[in-house]
This record gives sequence, structure tokens and C-alpha cells, in this order.
Amino acid sequence: EQEPCEQEEVGHDARAPIGDERERDPGQRHDPQDAADDHVRADLSAIARQLEQSYPAPDCSLFVALGYTQVNRRRAEVFERALELGYHLPTLVSSRSHCWDDLRIGRNCLVFDGVVIEPNVEIGDDVIAWSGAQISHDSSIGDHCFLGPNAVVLGDVTIGPRSFIGGNATIRNGVTIAEDCVIGAGTVLKQDTAPGDIYSVERSLPRPGRTSQEGIEL
Repeated sequence: EQEPCEQEEVGHDARAPIGDERERDPGQRHDPQDAADDHVRADLSAIARQLEQSYPAPDCSLFVALGYTQVNRRRAEVFERALELGYHLPTLVSSRSHCWDDLRIGRNCLVFDGVVIEPNVEIGDDVIAWSGAQISHDSSIGDHCFLGPNAVVLGDVTIGPRSFIGGNATIRNGVTIAEDCVIGAGTVLKQDTAPGDIYSVERSLPRPGRTSQEGIEL
């Protein structure tokens, strides 16, 4: 079973559709990813209307149960829109995880069975820590991150927003991971990263010419 953490209520006076329309220049080159994004936003708008009708924000809480699609950006978008709609977004921490009492953790987080979180750790909003992950002392995890199963974050590590840490990856003490990075499964990371870097297990080096914002399906 999972036990909800205490969370502050969010305001209920804000109202906004989950999806929004973006004006385009008629001469702008068509981007298939833009078309896909528009399709998702249209779906989210329909879902938002259904939620407001059937499960109004003042009476209900909402948990955004999405994975790491588009390097966590899709979950982040739904999270922000849900806040605008006024929903309370609880955090769920498994009773079979081990977390120190001084843990500082945000909204809409999910901590699975077997996760170990040591003292003086701060976790932002909308973070997923999968089974067996370890977050060591004095570390900070930014908003909308995803830690795969058995990922190990050693002491005094900083992970920027929307970054993905694959299963069995290890982050060395004192490393700073910038925003939007992908650290592949099994990678041992010993150095700081630049925004959008992708590291793979072959040699734990950046993949030349690739960033997490282009040419990768997650």
C-alpha cells in the first residue's frame, strides 16, 4: 500500500483549459512534432472539460499518473494545467520505502517500494522514483524528473528539472546534472552535464550532436 504525504491545498479560483490554441504564421514550415503536440493538447482540453464536469477541483484531488514521455515534458505540462484548474495534487510515498524524516518533497510525486532516501534531501514537484532507487544525503532532485529502478544518486548531487535517470545508472558524488538530460540505463556518470545532454552506457560520454530535445523517443 501507498500512504499519501501531507500537502498544502492549492487555490480553487484559477480556471484554464488544459489545452490551448497557438497561433501560427501561415508561411511557417510544418513540423510533425508540432502537429502531434496540437493533437495531444486537443485531447487534454477534452479531458479537462470532463474533469470539471464530473470531478470538480474543489471536491476532488488529482494525481497525474504519466511516465517519461518526451523526457518528462508531457507529464510536466499536464501537471501545470492541473494546478491552473485548481486541483490538489497529492504525493504518494510507499510504506515499503525508507525515507528520513527530514525529507522535503513536492506535489504529485510517486515514490515506489524499496526506494531509499537519505538525510537532507530535497525533491521537487512531480518526481517519480521507481522501485529500488537510492537518493543519498544532501542531494536535490528538480521538478518533473524520473529515476528508473535501482538508479543510484550518491551524495551532494543536483539533478535539474525534467531529467531522466535510467535504471541501474549511478551518479557520482557532487555531480550536477543540468535540465532536460537523459542518463541512460547502466551509465556511471562522473562529470557535470550541459542542458539536454544524453549519456549512454557505452563509455558514459555525451553522444555527439544529440540532445534530449531532438531525435529521441522517450
